[in-house]
Amino acid sequence: MEGAERLRFEAQLTDHFGLEVAQRVIGAIQEEPSVSLRLNPMKPARIPDGSSQVPWHPHGYILPERPVFALDPMFHAGAYYVQDSSSMILSQIIKTLELPAHPLCLDACAAPGGKSTIILDTLQGQGFLLANEIDPKRQRILQENLMKWGHANYATTSVSIDRFHDTARFDLILVDAPCSGEGMFRKDAFAQKQWNEKLVAQCAYTQRSILDDATPLLNEGGWLIYATCTMNPQENEVQIIRLLDSGDYELATPSLPFKEHVVTIDHQGRSLGHYLLPGISTGEGLFIAVLRKVSSTPSLRIKKRKKQSSNGSANTVSLEELEAFGIRTAVDDVGVAFGDAVHLVCQFELIRGLSTPLRMIGQPAFTKKGKNLIPEHGLAMLELAPATIALNHEEAIAYFRKEVLSLNAEIKHGWHVVSFEGRHLGWIKAMQGRTNNYYPGWLRLRM
Repeated sequence: MEGAERLRFEAQLTDHFGLEVAQRVIGAIQEEPSVSLRLNPMKPARIPDGSSQVPWHPHGYILPERPVFALDPMFHAGAYYVQDSSSMILSQIIKTLELPAHPLCLDACAAPGGKSTIILDTLQGQGFLLANEIDPKRQRILQENLMKWGHANYATTSVSIDRFHDTARFDLILVDAPCSGEGMFRKDAFAQKQWNEKLVAQCAYTQRSILDDATPLLNEGGWLIYATCTMNPQENEVQIIRLLDSGDYELATPSLPFKEHVVTIDHQGRSLGHYLLPGISTGEGLFIAVLRKVSSTPSLRIKKRKKQSSNGSANTVSLEELEAFGIRTAVDDVGVAFGDAVHLVCQFELIRGLSTPLRMIGQPAFTKKGKNLIPEHGLAMLELAPATIALNHEEAIAYFRKEVLSLNAEIKHGWHVVSFEGRHLGWIKAMQGRTNNYYPGWLRLRM
């Protein structure tokens, strides 16, 4: 920010939050950002040395310094997700909501996937998540992070939100909207450099469009969670009040017990939303609010399509074929033909017949080549089959670089899952005199 823009930003903060809070935020922006991660509850791993727990998440930890995550095998195994501690408040919010037993959820702006993994954790295998990201490059990152996390009740899409209007109704929609990024100023120098009032206005327009497109997708009684990583009312409170004035929603933002870390904004005697701010919270800036839809949306009347859906058909892999790899699945898991591969999917019935094109569904499990099954990386990430070869740190890094591994010559021929400290890393195939490294090329470590 240039001098004039900085003065406008600081004046906005003071007008919005008062002098004391504004000074704490401005001072914190000059400091180093915190580093935090959230452990995967399905893949137990050790708590990092010297870390402190995030107050609102039982698996969130703030680290004393930033390690090189790319050189940690547990990072690639999906044993944890590197995420700002403020964003972890989403878990606390969702736990307060009255969701149906098998909710259909949409993360409308999902990449890189941190909040999607929180939703999947809270679902605990019940319900289904569609994680949408329209940017192709960010979609790839989203797929990587969700695959590593190890759930099978999700799919990714890459469409504008209005493309869902004739295909689905949701019980929960998260709109983590693109924003001016004021809350990330100390973490992202470019966010500071690009900030200006015109950018704020452009972001507010985009946010309005996304929210207007999301409203018809919610079931009556469904929940809308709105979040940004910015701190100005034009992108936050104004958006929420506009939705309330439309008559489609009622205010539902729950109270949070972490008073010393949270700045709550009131509206007509109720909490309009919560801010977690640098210098106040343990992490970066975040705004979050919850609304419940009170208006009805016309029922879907989808015409029968002559062409077969590109989103796959179920029951293409038998239980006997899965058990040949030592895999025993839940009774509602199905194999879905998707592209050239078979994906293992949980709760598939919740999206059967969805016409919105999918980019990925569940966990890639097998590629069929004639009568042979070639295991895919997602199958290893599910940790359904036992790991048979333990690697040390040096071997694990070589594996991620897709190098040839020099392993014990007495290893039984065939497919093996390699692991590090008990966590699955992926597949190799032992053959006469050598092993083939089947770590996916698109995930290859290049350092």
